Amino acid sequence: AQGAVTLRKESIAALEISYRACAALREAGAEVYMTRWNEETGVSNLGRADYALEVGADYFIRVHLNMAEKKTANAIDVYCPDQSPYARLALDKATYRLLARALADALSAQTGVKTARTHFSDQFIGNNWARMPAFLVETGYMSSPANDVLLSHPVFQDRVARGIAA
Repeated sequence: AQGAVTLRKESIAALEISYRACAALREAGAEVYMTRWNEETGVSNLGRADYALEVGADYFIRVHLNMAEKKTANAIDVYCPDQSPYARLALDKATYRLLARALADALSAQTGVKTARTHFSDQFIGNNWARMPAFLVETGYMSSPANDVLLSHPVFQDRVARGIAA
């Protein structure tokens, strides 16, 4: 994905937000592991899930930026695995729903984005293979000019990071 206005790659903006979330979580006392620290490092979705297991992660948070046909799209989406056998071992569906809602609400409160949705889906390999609670967070829409500019701005990225940490 590439920004409609900034032309920045999703992988760069997501990494910037992830750096900030890492710092916010560590400041709150969490031990944080990142699957990559630079743009050049390539890690498969399965490799990311394996790494989370290897380090003994309690949660697996995946930061992304979304795309849509509608150029005014403005929402945060949190995805949980649906039928994955690993997800079923990690948490029951009701607890997944509660944690996803808490994450979406914290992101909405910190960013001011009114629409924060939760979804169950098996379309994300990294979530499906995670052996701990896994959440893919679509932090906004790069295809929306207004969202694209915000998602590249350090102040807004800090708000997203604080929402993830909260």
